[in-house]
Amino acid sequence: MKDFNNNGNIDKIVINDHSNTNIYKPLSQYNIDKLQHEYKHRQNLLNSEIKQKKRRYRNAALFIAFVATAFAIWNYFNGYTELSKFIIAIGGFIAPIWIYLQSYKRQSEFEIRQIKALNEIAYLLRERDF
Repeated sequence: MKDFNNNGNIDKIVINDHSNTNIYKPLSQYNIDKLQHEYKHRQNLLNSEIKQKKRRYRNAALFIAFVATAFAIWNYFNGYTELSKFIIAIGGFIAPIWIYLQSYKRQSEFEIRQIKALNEIAYLLRERDF
């Protein structure tokens, strides 16, 4: 409490946290330099989101391939050779590849919002002859 300078009057302590300093400003009010900076920033955000999504789905696909291969090896040692070939072919290769490819088709809300903002910034820059 010694950080507050209240001059002995405890009833009138005013704490200003500056929470209203981040007032939203529309993109149309930005100048060209700020628009370029915002474009690069949002592009970096979008790229990092896509990389995280790739990593997440790749790890899931690798886990599925590992489990399917381990199950096929277990079946092979137990004498089920035809079943193990089928599991390796279908579960070990086709399913993870399908999951990995499906991950690129769906876009998250964050990606959609960033793409819309990037399109708007590109439109504003084009409109201002830059």
